[in-house]
Amino acid sequence: REDGSAECWGYDSNGQNTVPADRYHAVSVGYTFNCGLLDDDTAECWGSNYYGQLSEPGTTFEQIDLGYYHVCGVALDGTLDCWGYGSGGGSGQPAGAYVEVSSGDNYSCALAVDGSVDCWGNEPYGAMNPPGDVFVTIDAGAHHACGITDLGDVVCWGSCGSGQCTWPGAEFVSLAAGKEHTCGLTANGAVECWGSNSYGQCSVP
Repeated sequence: REDGSAECWGYDSNGQNTVPADRYHAVSVGYTFNCGLLDDDTAECWGSNYYGQLSEPGTTFEQIDLGYYHVCGVALDGTLDCWGYGSGGGSGQPAGAYVEVSSGDNYSCALAVDGSVDCWGNEPYGAMNPPGDVFVTIDAGAHHACGITDLGDVVCWGSCGSGQCTWPGAEFVSLAAGKEHTCGLTANGAVECWGSNSYGQCSVP
């Protein structure tokens, strides 16, 4: 909201819709828990705490992203900080300087300052094996990840059996990878999705 407050709705098994009365400038959604970045750039999380995902480290972040039961963020100094389900991406993050991090179900990938991608966690379908392209942005889905290269191409890796890795050829400025589908936003504000459409997720209004 314009006043910095956040509102959540839908399935509420663990209080993930009960948002603290604070001001946020970003919010990310996990499985039965959520986190937001406060005005001071620290993270605040609420909802389920099965694997310590509500134990925020006190780091000041540029950006955070939530997986199934873990959180990873890019600190203001470019380093990575993760917490929650350790073997599912909540630990083992690489050292170095990064500009973006994205979390899938039980893994995360981060975009380094040189455009390379590093991934870690527990993912059996190849999503932790990024190609050697130079990327400008990335997004991790449940079991596949995609990125936009410095040439404007969309490259995806991991589980691709439903066509979620088959770039339709349009030029995109950002991507969102889901479970078995991917969506892209073009420069003129149009959205295009590809992959599984079993629940209408690729039928863009």
